[in-house]
Amino acid sequence: MKIFTIKDALLTGSKILQNAGLKKPLRDSRILLSFALKIDKSELMVKLEKKLNFKEKKSWEKLIKRRAKFEPIQYITGIQFFYNTEVKVGKGCLIPRAETEFLVEETLKITSNIDSPVIADLGSGSGAILKAFGKEIKSCLLLGIDNNLDALYWSKENLKDEKKCLLISGDYENETFLKNIDVIVCNPPYITKREYKKLTLEIKLYEPKSSLITDETFYFYEKATRFAEKSLKSGGFLLFEIGSEQAKRWKHFQKISPFFIIHKRIKDYGGKLRVVVLKKIDNHCCRG
Repeated sequence: MKIFTIKDALLTGSKILQNAGLKKPLRDSRILLSFALKIDKSELMVKLEKKLNFKEKKSWEKLIKRRAKFEPIQYITGIQFFYNTEVKVGKGCLIPRAETEFLVEETLKITSNIDSPVIADLGSGSGAILKAFGKEIKSCLLLGIDNNLDALYWSKENLKDEKKCLLISGDYENETFLKNIDVIVCNPPYITKREYKKLTLEIKLYEPKSSLITDETFYFYEKATRFAEKSLKSGGFLLFEIGSEQAKRWKHFQKISPFFIIHKRIKDYGGKLRVVVLKKIDNHCCRG
């Protein structure tokens, strides 16, 4: 039988993925081979002539076939790195993006001045945001609300070691029994159907549409603000991640509720408006 080395696997995998239409075939081939062999990617480069045994070759082939069908690498490996931690991901779960780290960073700045803050994530998905908070904040109560059972499965997996965390299955519009929350974060579906058509096949074929698409530009933001009116402390903060359509009309956030003012706007590294921070104030203090 012909010897099949790490170098052969890298080149063969890269060619298969390139022919399938993947944009970064060599990178993907390297990641998947590293995962199959359970060694660091840098170690591959010093072991190029190492022979793959039958089991290793079969494992690698299965991974390449999955990726050639445009399945996200994160679903294949089951892991996504996010902010300060590893997050388990899989079918039915939106893959955490680097853009959302701006939401995390700003929340940590706000809560640095609050003793044992109560933080709620509306539409908590994989639990990535809450897990990042749990690792950074010594004492806090974390609340996650989501009506997607698949997403809640991954939330439970990622937060099972977080002692002070409550996950609630349901629509946050109906969870008005929650009170005295210090900070609420929300990264809702914000992509329009027109924008969705331009997304990559990895996203359109595998990630849940319900976590991505909105029929109305500000529907979920208005819904979350209604929740925050009843559940957030006076002086508390409501942080939203937003997309390009919301960024074009960011002043609308001031019009959603008389109980909130725009406190801060944050751009990502590409210069795009990415996070809007609202602050809850007494109604009589609002604009007149």
